[in-house]
Amino acid sequence: MKKILTIIFISFSVVFYSQQKYSGEVFYTISLKTKINSKKNIENSEIQDEAKQKAQSIIKNAIDVVAYLKFTEKESLYRLDESMENDAEKGINLTRIFAGKNEIYYLNNETKVNLLQKNNMIGQFLIIKQPIEWEITQESKQIGNYTCFKAIKKDTISKNKKIIAWFTPQIPVSFGPKEYNGLPGLILQVDNPVVIIKAVEIKLNPKKSVGIKEPTRGEKITEKEYKKLLEDYFPDFNRN
Repeated sequence: MKKILTIIFISFSVVFYSQQKYSGEVFYTISLKTKINSKKNIENSEIQDEAKQKAQSIIKNAIDVVAYLKFTEKESLYRLDESMENDAEKGINLTRIFAGKNEIYYLNNETKVNLLQKNNMIGQFLIIKQPIEWEITQESKQIGNYTCFKAIKKDTISKNKKIIAWFTPQIPVSFGPKEYNGLPGLILQVDNPVVIIKAVEIKLNPKKSVGIKEPTRGEKITEKEYKKLLEDYFPDFNRN
């Protein structure tokens, strides 16, 4: 019964708030969840001191990063905010890698184009993304001024490490950070096994139009084809 009431409330909210057109920009902070546990594991491990120091240095350098999502009624674009990058930062920042370094996520609900532009040592690609299926729960919480509802990525429900999104029907656009989208409201927080993505600033309906361009650089391939390329390039990629 509670779930039915939740769905009715969300549907009513979407109808109510969708009377206004929405566009804007959301800034997210991305934090590495495994930083503390990884540091403890390294300290307690039996690896050599030199390797331990290098590993500790990588973990220490895993500082939070900022990304942004631009959106209109029909399309969105997500990428890291490179202007926030510290030029003095040295070494590998694991958080930046998991947050989407050298990646641009683009979604157009009108044309059904869902792309990830990715650039790495293998090459530059436009990966065709598949939509995510969600299970919306009746659980809710307040994030800033917005009432948000919890959704779980369906193919992770039975797993120990679920992928959870919190979305608000008060901003009735089906967009979110990285590949996380497809819910009846803007996603303000994502909790996956590696990182936590949290919205820290929302700029709604700015006077200046939100400029979004569909990424065009790279070879267009499916997710399955890209995975096969990784397996061919890194033979141990899919092992274990």
